[in-house]
Amino acid sequence: MPSQVPNPDRIRRNATPGYIQLPGDGYKGKIPAFPLAKPSAAEREIWEDLWRTPQAVMWIKLGRGLNRIIARYVRNLTILESDRNASIAIAHLNGECRQIEDRLGLTPKAMLTMRWEVPTDELESLKYQRASSSRERASAVDEEVA
Repeated sequence: MPSQVPNPDRIRRNATPGYIQLPGDGYKGKIPAFPLAKPSAAEREIWEDLWRTPQAVMWIKLGRGLNRIIARYVRNLTILESDRNASIAIAHLNGECRQIEDRLGLTPKAMLTMRWEVPTDELESLKYQRASSSRERASAVDEEVA
């Protein structure tokens, strides 16, 4: 039976026709100020992490109106990640965060829908960067709660 593991020599490295290529190293410009009142340390950290993603390049092009949406996502995500007690409100908040993630192009499915892509040779390093920053965010939230 053939192996299900993709051969790295056969992975497409050129752009998919009709897709917008996002820079694998993320957005390098100035990070906008957090537009909501009194951001916590966890909110500032997530805000800065998000603004260094490849998707942030498109957020800048789409305009400043997204800043408040992204900030609401950051605030909701911070609450969701810091609350250890499951409740109906938290379940609702979780659903809201998933919807906003899709609208901001933060999930693979959303990136397909928006026809955004990061060159495949850079995807592996991005995956590991995001995983480590998620672990760091989780430990930072743990420390704030304790």
